[in-house]
Amino acid sequence: MKILYIPSGFKRIYEYFDQTIMKELASLNHEVKSFNALLGVKKLQTMLQIYRPNLVLTMVGMKMRQEMITFLNKQSIPTAIWLTEDPFYIDRTLTFIDNFDYVFTIDTAALEVYHKNGHKNSYYLPLGVNPEIYSPPLTEPQKKYDLCLVGFPYPDRVQLINLLLERTTYSILVVGAKWDQELSHRKHNRRLFIINTWLKPKLIVSYYHQSKIILNTHRPYDLKENKNSQLIINKSVNNRTFEIACSGSFQLIDNKADLTDHFVEGEEIISFHNAEDFNEKIDYYLTQPLLRNTIATGARKKAIREHTFEKRLEKLLSIVQSN
Repeated sequence: MKILYIPSGFKRIYEYFDQTIMKELASLNHEVKSFNALLGVKKLQTMLQIYRPNLVLTMVGMKMRQEMITFLNKQSIPTAIWLTEDPFYIDRTLTFIDNFDYVFTIDTAALEVYHKNGHKNSYYLPLGVNPEIYSPPLTEPQKKYDLCLVGFPYPDRVQLINLLLERTTYSILVVGAKWDQELSHRKHNRRLFIINTWLKPKLIVSYYHQSKIILNTHRPYDLKENKNSQLIINKSVNNRTFEIACSGSFQLIDNKADLTDHFVEGEEIISFHNAEDFNEKIDYYLTQPLLRNTIATGARKKAIREHTFEKRLEKLLSIVQSN
């Protein structure tokens, strides 16, 4: 199949997604070319005349101008979009998904909305993981941190870290922009380590390996920055779930409705349901290094077997080709 891939246009982690998708499509023996949406409709028209793809695939879609979408609609080429910010910007995605033949979303709650709105060719497809980047260490490093949390300091995450610093004596690493602002009153706490910037995936993995437990909590559905006026509650696990698993690290994740569709609770992953459950499991698993390793090993095997970008793209293309 000849595929024209239009990158999201976003930086940082999306550049990693775009590069990985291009590479995996090629490894699946498809011919793939990339087109920058900022080049405009005339350049796209020239590209289509020369390349003549069987599918146009894009991610997110929020940086594609309407004139480009309208142009693509007039071509006899199937189009597919992978919506990877659902349901947090669903007010916006609902305005343009009807322009695509196939819609793939990372969240089952968003999928229900799309079906309700009449888009029959909508499918659940979580993001995947690149096992070449998210892999166990060649030699086991020293565990410098008891707990590690990577990601933006959403209010619930900030509250969680504050409670841990008040309640426990555990060492905690947080990674991501703006953590220093949110925890400025804790900056002299010797148990708190802050890396106040976005880091590339390979470097993130190295910090996973230096931590006993990776905390994985999800973005709140009701953040004021969201574009989610219907207050659709996200039901699906985030992509960090698969990345932590594939890296061979142990994670404690806040439970989501579809978690057990991906990993076996108690054998491949451990989740928590409330603050009391969280505290008990933190205390328990920090004393169980062998059990943590067994669970992390099981999670990695599952991630390699079922949750790579290769597996995701195989599913996406099989759906498109079957129709």
